[in-house]
Amino acid sequence: MSSVNIYQSISYIFFTDIWGVLTTPGVPTYHPFWAPLLVGGTIIELSLLSACCWLIILFFSKKNIFPTAFIVISFSFPVWVVVESALYTIVTDDPIFDAETLSAITNSIGAACPLIYYLLRSKRVKATFEPLSWLVALKLEETAEEKEKAKSEVKSDVMTKKELFISIAGIMAILLGGVYSCLS
Repeated sequence: MSSVNIYQSISYIFFTDIWGVLTTPGVPTYHPFWAPLLVGGTIIELSLLSACCWLIILFFSKKNIFPTAFIVISFSFPVWVVVESALYTIVTDDPIFDAETLSAITNSIGAACPLIYYLLRSKRVKATFEPLSWLVALKLEETAEEKEKAKSEVKSDVMTKKELFISIAGIMAILLGGVYSCLS
């Protein structure tokens, strides 16, 4: 779900009569869990959106935690869809796994799996996001030649600008597609 869709969803629920209809005691659609469900769902969706922004920052700064963070956040989307659906079942008595929920889970897992496989298996990812060995960093008697050789090896494994742009575009498309399919 994009930030525009989250804003539209929040403004539709909280700034129209929907909030009052669902959370006012005595109204036929009232249920005591509507208020915490709507507020909690909004907080989780905003958290997932900010987690995606954090992933972008990690990616561009080439932090070694990026692959792990991407995997965790990617799998948090389908987990949130299942939890949200189960919570809505308490309030609405709808089935947990309807066609829309299954589609959202399938889309998010299907979009994340190829990238997760790439993040786990690629030598380029290891060269870009893995830190230098701590043994290399602690060598006190390393000569200038060894330092230059280590720098040239790291530079040879770094992506070109075109490869970086294509990778970023792919990650953004998958993240936005996964966010949209999971949270819509």
